[in-house]
Amino acid sequence: MAAITERSYREQDAQRWPEETKETLYIEGTLGMNFQELYEKIQAKWPGITMEEIQIEPEYFHTHCITYDVYDSGDWTNFFCITASKEYFERTGR
Repeated sequence: MAAITERSYREQDAQRWPEETKETLYIEGTLGMNFQELYEKIQAKWPGITMEEIQIEPEYFHTHCITYDVYDSGDWTNFFCITASKEYFERTGR
């Protein structure tokens, strides 16, 4: 049996993270970035998007120890859920 390493735990956890869609971008809330870095990530996904065309909300996902039946707040991860508006897609034709 293969040894379980920190890397394998991280790979398993990443598989439980929310899936991005055309309209949404998820950024882990514990990464610690300034607004410029956040805005650059948003621009990389949706070039030319304006501040009026995005919505940012916090979301909390169960990402670790999914099969355990005991609640542990450390098993959850905070994310910024960034959503592009339909106006952006209409304006850009994307």
